[in-house]
Amino acid sequence: VPSCQAPGTPTMAPKRGKTSPTVKDEVMEDVKPELEDIVMAPPPGSEHLSQALDDFLRSRKAPNSRRILHRLLGILHPNNLRAAAHELRYNKPQWSDDNTTPAQYRAHWRVQASKIVGCKEDAFPEPVINALRGFLWPGCLDTQRGEHLAWLVKVPAFVTRAWRAASDALDEVSELDGGGTEMDGGKVDDKELLGRMRMTVDPFAPPEKRQRHFLTLEDNVAGSNRIPKEYDMVMTPDDQPIHVFSDVRENTAAAAARAAA
Repeated sequence: VPSCQAPGTPTMAPKRGKTSPTVKDEVMEDVKPELEDIVMAPPPGSEHLSQALDDFLRSRKAPNSRRILHRLLGILHPNNLRAAAHELRYNKPQWSDDNTTPAQYRAHWRVQASKIVGCKEDAFPEPVINALRGFLWPGCLDTQRGEHLAWLVKVPAFVTRAWRAASDALDEVSELDGGGTEMDGGKVDDKELLGRMRMTVDPFAPPEKRQRHFLTLEDNVAGSNRIPKEYDMVMTPDDQPIHVFSDVRENTAAAAARAAA
């Protein structure tokens, strides 16, 4: 079929005896199509995690590492994380709009990030995991324990160290379980307590000594750290309502940076 061409339109024909230069296609990583569009500006506060991920991708010599990095940072936005969770439909963890705690977000991020990078979840190195734990998810406030009463206590340094060690162990178990276990009625099973406050009342004692408070550590906390189990607490006269918030997780890079500031 003859082709129609407007007068004066230049045409291109291959030259004889020479091969036309070829352009090498850029190698694209194998990424789920549902995650292709999740490329947007990273949320504030993700600089430390961004650097850790960049170092990780460079160590793997991943092609298009910058593009992969943008995708990994893009799913730090809870809306993107939720959309990908519904699209990918992986078995564990299961997405729940009623359980949007930081631990739950981190569990979903690890699953989706491993699909983007093309590796197993345990392939992410410790600097990435620590930076992820220190990241403050936008608009995320963990209120699962909002109804719990808390004691503000001043304890010896060796008790603080014992509590932190026990808390880190529980946190690792919570991470592996995908954010903890929820019991009937919405109550959270802490799986293990650090200690208990016990109050005793002696009706025959003077008013200032009538009520006494004792802090009793759990057997595993006191035994594994070889410290006393029970402490006689002295109450301060001020009795004001206090609400406790935490904006960084202890023993993380974010907490260390905050302490050094």
